[in-house]
Amino acid sequence: MRDKNIIVLKKVLKYCNHIEESRNRFGDSYQAFVSDFSYQNDCSMSILQIGELCKALSMDFRALHSDVPWKDWCGIRDIMAHKYEEIDLEIVWGTITDDIPLLKDHIEKILPSGSEQNQQPPGRSSRWQT
Repeated sequence: MRDKNIIVLKKVLKYCNHIEESRNRFGDSYQAFVSDFSYQNDCSMSILQIGELCKALSMDFRALHSDVPWKDWCGIRDIMAHKYEEIDLEIVWGTITDDIPLLKDHIEKILPSGSEQNQQPPGRSSRWQT
């Protein structure tokens, strides 16, 4: 049986990659971000999912990898879910440009070599594949 924490990390990595793809698609500038609600929503929902997934990591795993601010990522989820209309877009942009790349780097170091291969995009279940 595969380690649940590794499965969760792979999903988090998918959302990090999705945010990176969104930056490439919509434009890698704050101005592009603040002027496009779809861009904002796309990245914000991915950040929310990352926070939700971080809550699924075991406490032992979080303690073992304490260099990652897991508690902060879990807290981001709560803010995104419950105070979405009050979110400061500058803070979200900082999360996208600064924190997501750091998180991605940490996860890639934690994951076993080659484990990020052959993954489905975020939100895509194999049962929906045709």
